[in-house]
Amino acid sequence: MTERAPFFLAIAAGALAAGLLAAPAFAQAPAGVQPTQIGEFKDWNAYSAPVKGGKVCYALATPQKSRRRAAQAPEGAYFFISNRPQDGVTNEVSVMPGFQLKAGSEVELTVDGATFKMFTRGDGAFMGNNEDQAALVEAMRGGRRDLTIEATPARGRKSTQSYSLAGISAALDKINQDCRGAAPKAR
Repeated sequence: MTERAPFFLAIAAGALAAGLLAAPAFAQAPAGVQPTQIGEFKDWNAYSAPVKGGKVCYALATPQKSRRRAAQAPEGAYFFISNRPQDGVTNEVSVMPGFQLKAGSEVELTVDGATFKMFTRGDGAFMGNNEDQAALVEAMRGGRRDLTIEATPARGRKSTQSYSLAGISAALDKINQDCRGAAPKAR
C-alpha cells in the first residue's frame, strides 16, 4: 500500500491549490488534478477530480479538536477516504495530521472503543491491509460521535486529533455514487 502515498498527497495538494481547502502553502497541484466539490455533509465534504485513466472521489474532514503544544499546532490536517474505480480502489483511508510523522511510528485511530493502526510515511498515514480498512470504514459509518487519532511527530510529543463523524455516511454514499463502478467495500 505504500505506493499509494504519493497519490494521496497529490490529491491533497490539488484540493488545496484549487482553493477547496483553506490551508498553508502546499505544492502546486499536479497537472490534471482539479478537484470539484460534489457535496457538503455536516462535518465532511465530498470531492471528485479527473486523473489519468479515470477519476478519483474522496470524502474529507478536518479535525474538530487537536491536543498539541501551541508551537506545534497542526496546519493542513485532513482525513481522507478515497475511491479510484479505474484502479479497483474503494474506501482507501489516509490521514495527514499536519506535521511530519516520526519515521517507523504508527498512527492509532479509535472509533467507539475499536482501535486501528496505520503505518506512516512522511506527513501521511495509511492502512496496512484491506480488511482493517474495511472494518474502520464500517466503524466510522456506525460511529456515534467522533474518530480520534494519536500520532507521533518527527519532533515532539504525541498529538491527538478528533474528527467528527457527522455526515460521514452521506459523504461516502456520494463518492460511491459519483465514482460509479466502485464497490462499497475496500478492495
